[in-house]
Amino acid sequence: MTQIGIVTLDARIVVKEILAVLRHVPDFRGEQHLWIANTREWPGKVIPSTDDHIDAAVLTLISRAEWPRTEIRDLTRLLTRFYQAGWCNDAIVHLLDRDPDGTRVPPFNDGKTKHDSGLLPYFRRRLNKWRDTELHSGHDDDYVPPTPVRRAVNFADWAHRMHAVHGAQLVGDPTRPRPTPNPPPSTRRHRYDNYSDQVNPYGTRRVTALEMLAVTRLLQQDARSRGGPTPIPVAPSEWPADTSHRLPPGNMLVLLRDRAVHHALRQFFGATDRDHWHTRALRTAITRAKNSGLVGRPITYPEVAELAATITKPDGTPVPHTTLTFILDRAR
Repeated sequence: MTQIGIVTLDARIVVKEILAVLRHVPDFRGEQHLWIANTREWPGKVIPSTDDHIDAAVLTLISRAEWPRTEIRDLTRLLTRFYQAGWCNDAIVHLLDRDPDGTRVPPFNDGKTKHDSGLLPYFRRRLNKWRDTELHSGHDDDYVPPTPVRRAVNFADWAHRMHAVHGAQLVGDPTRPRPTPNPPPSTRRHRYDNYSDQVNPYGTRRVTALEMLAVTRLLQQDARSRGGPTPIPVAPSEWPADTSHRLPPGNMLVLLRDRAVHHALRQFFGATDRDHWHTRALRTAITRAKNSGLVGRPITYPEVAELAATITKPDGTPVPHTTLTFILDRAR
């Protein structure tokens, strides 16, 4: 079976497990389902239960949190105890990001806080905040809070739920539903939550000024540049007579072909409560797409128009092509 868009080890592990869990479902069509093709990481609400699961969950956690990989072996041993106790990545990140009283603390890699020690000592210091000395008399290194702070599910339940919600959408299916203009807030929130395991598995912490600075600058530059020439005609009437005409080589809008980039852009611009996980997901997807060699491949005007038309703001209006170009060109 051909793999569609799977480029990372954690994604390959997740997809392999999905195929095994759902293989007997009557309408299951493997990686032809769009939600499987868009899978890029271990879902944050799922408890890893095998060695492969744990490897995938740790890789996803490190990638999403932008932690150094130098301590991955020791970190895996530490996190394995949490996973075996019923913890998921969502719950682990909540433990790191908040004290037991709910007070928010800076993440390890927030760009502002300097840590004199490595990731593991930081992890253990955070763990000590949750350590109940009356109930636990062992060493700090083997302590795991007895009750996960977030509800989690097993992999099979998650896979069946995702298939029930998203299984009707197939890769390349032109009839799949388009986003409705200006849905009520409750609908937007529910629609986003249904896909949160794919894009935003670690909660809804608001983005900091530092984390959003680069994107904010891009949007400001785009606003200042309006009134100038639009790099790509928006309306079909403005296209060249030969609609097979391709964009100039190297145009970053070709990255819209990457499903992870396209999905991350839709989530980023469509979110009413944008947070730093939207930004990280977008940056990660764009970087991976650039590294894959996609830039430089040909793409036509109609392809760009069709892909860009589905990237909309919360009110349903399309995001300007100039904004998309700035984001794709300069996001790091």
